[in-house]
Amino acid sequence: MGAVFESEPCFPHGTCGVFISGGAKIGKDVVIFQHVTIGYESLENSDNQGAPVIGNSCYIGSSAKIIDFVRVGGRFRVGANSVVYSDMESESVAV
Repeated sequence: MGAVFESEPCFPHGTCGVFISGGAKIGKDVVIFQHVTIGYESLENSDNQGAPVIGNSCYIGSSAKIIDFVRVGGRFRVGANSVVYSDMESESVAV
């Protein structure tokens, strides 16, 4: 199963090192910087198995990681090198 994109993401620095796992759902107008991982959790005993669901107009900074079956609301910002592993509300920030 491949990732689903509501619109083509913006990659300001290209797709160098960007990993988006199958099953991820990416909303409209999402900005993804270099070396970002949007990863699927596949461990058998995990409570959060699955891929992330990312809302519209999100900004994902360089080397950020969004992992597990988490829901990220619209207009969410992820700072460079941050790791998101739980649901985040719209218009919030993870650093």
